[in-house]
Parts: sequence; structure tokens; C-alpha cells
Amino acid sequence: MTRFIYIADTHLGAVGPIYRQQNSYIERLPELIDCLARWRKRRNDVDFVLHGGDMVNAGTTENIQRATESFAPLSPVHLSLGNHDLTEEESLDVWLSRAPEFFRHTGPDSLIETDDCAIHIVPTQWCDLPYRWESSLDPRLLTDQAEQIRRDLRKRPDMPHLLSTHSPVFDVPREQTGWDEPFHLPPEQFTRSVMALVNESPNLCCVLGAHSHVNMHVMNSGCHFVTVSAFPEAPFEFKLFEIDEGTMRMTTENLGEEVEFDFAYDTERSYAQGRRCDREFEFCTQARRGVTVRLGGGNCSTGGRIGR
Repeated sequence: MTRFIYIADTHLGAVGPIYRQQNSYIERLPELIDCLARWRKRRNDVDFVLHGGDMVNAGTTENIQRATESFAPLSPVHLSLGNHDLTEEESLDVWLSRAPEFFRHTGPDSLIETDDCAIHIVPTQWCDLPYRWESSLDPRLLTDQAEQIRRDLRKRPDMPHLLSTHSPVFDVPREQTGWDEPFHLPPEQFTRSVMALVNESPNLCCVLGAHSHVNMHVMNSGCHFVTVSAFPEAPFEFKLFEIDEGTMRMTTENLGEEVEFDFAYDTERSYAQGRRCDREFEFCTQARRGVTVRLGGGNCSTGGRIGR
């Protein structure tokens, strides 16, 4: 069985107000990382940590160096770069030279292969400059990225595949937020490009995102689309994925009862934690077959067993 922890949006180095959904305790990030390392040690069966992006709040040399030191207790860590990780002209070069331990290969795009699954780490692009974020948020995949995903999917057709890219593919369902307007709705072009991969590849079972700081689970075309809340925000949540032959299981865990400092939880933003179906599921990885694509949202229904 393959087991991994999924976290995101740690924003190391942030100073002052930043985007958040819950009360943020970024200044306590070293303690939170140590707490997660202890949780993992007690389990003694987790293979690695996958970080879904925005590991730092700005991709400066100083922050990237701090990240190599701060996340060392969680090693091995694989990073799918987010927009905040790529704020400087030299950000990508600094990541690859100062923090090569976060990348499976010599570049930011990589493939993690285990006996049970394959995970494609494919950073979202945000503007016309590859692997750079300036100000606008226009998520996309490069043509070369999409073609490499297709080639890797064909190599192991009987294996369940997951894709990790920072931008969500769908907006947070209105049933979850209770709002009339969309929340974190990505451009339709990005949704279409990812859905093209999903519809071509029955072995692509799950797409992991972040960016919204919200736990979300949308089922579309037989594929599970998951985002995770920001790790430094109360109650300090992360996902645990467990994959073996024919089965994938996801649960949401938190460190709220384990941290050694006081924190406050904003009940008016409880949508960030999601519903039960946003927090856990279990399904047969062989069950993906021709379901009609519906753009612009979705629901939690998995067509299989939800829960423990």
C-alpha cells in the first residue's frame, strides 16, 4: 500500500495580512511542521509528503532556503510549485539549485511511481512566462506538460494515476459555501484542458489542487477532484491518501488537539473544512468509465461508498 500526506498553502515567510479562509497561524509554522512530523512518526506507515504549492509566500532566495530547513522534519517532501513560489525572475532556478530534494527529477515537473499508483506533479502556469507569477491569475498547462502527462499515462494503463497541480479545476460547490455566486471559479479553458486528459484516460482517477484554502471534493466524469485547506490555518488540516490494489481512500486529519498553543476557530467560515463528502471517500480505482463532462462545478457524489 502507498500512503502519503497532502498539504498546501503554507506561505512560509508571509508578513502581515494575506489571503486566508480561517484564522492563520503562519508564525507557528515550524511548530506545526514538528507536530505533523510527530503524527507521521506515530503512524510509522506514511511514505512521503506531497505539498500542493505555495510553500512560501514569495519565491525569494531567502524564503526558499528557509523552506529547505523548515520542511526537513517531513522528508521526503515532493513539491508541486504554486504561484507564490514563483514570484521572482530567478525563483525556478533557485528552487532547483537550493532545494533539489523537493523535486523527483531535475525539473519542476515529475512523476512519482510506486507499486500501487503514479502521481504526476505538474505545476500550474499563470502567465505567458513559464514557471513565473507576476500578478494576474490565469491558470493553464503548457502544451508540453499535457503531452508528457499523456505519454506517462499510456506507459502504465492499468495503474491508478493522480495529477497534482496547484489551481483547482472546479469552483467550490455552492452547496458547500451557501453562497449564490461562484467561489474560486477557474477559467473554462483550464477546466477543459484538464478534463480532456481525464476523458482520454480512464486510469486518471484523482486530480489534486489547492489555492482556494478550502477542503473540496468534486466528482466529475468518474474522476475525483480534491483541494485541501491551508495547513497553517485553524484547525491545521491535511489529507491522508491510502492506495492499494484496486482501492483509493482519502481522509482529512487535523492537529487541532495536538498543537501546544491556543488558537481561535472562525465558525462563520466553517465551509473551509467542507462537508463529510469533501473530507473523506473510498472508491474502486477500476470504476472510472464514460461519464458526461459537466463544466462549472459538481457535487460530492462518488457513485460508491463514502466514509469509513
